[in-house]
Amino acid sequence: MAKRDPGNPQKTLGVFVEGHEDEIAARRSDLLKELLLEADKRGGSLEYLVVTRFFRERHNLPGYRLVAMAKSMCEDLKKLGVKVFF
Repeated sequence: MAKRDPGNPQKTLGVFVEGHEDEIAARRSDLLKELLLEADKRGGSLEYLVVTRFFRERHNLPGYRLVAMAKSMCEDLKKLGVKVFF
């Protein structure tokens, strides 16, 4: 059985795969700001489909990850006072 390479912990931050969890996490605050502006335009509320559309347009995620990220973002939006309709 071959031993797995542990990788190089000294890689620069510019070395990551587009659409990877780290990239999405790094851009999460920007996306949250965009969604807050969109909610403000819509009177303080958003539909769940709008949130999923924002993720779909910006990140090529498989369906189960898209749903998980959108639900997590909806929870954050609710904490900030945005009404989210499912």
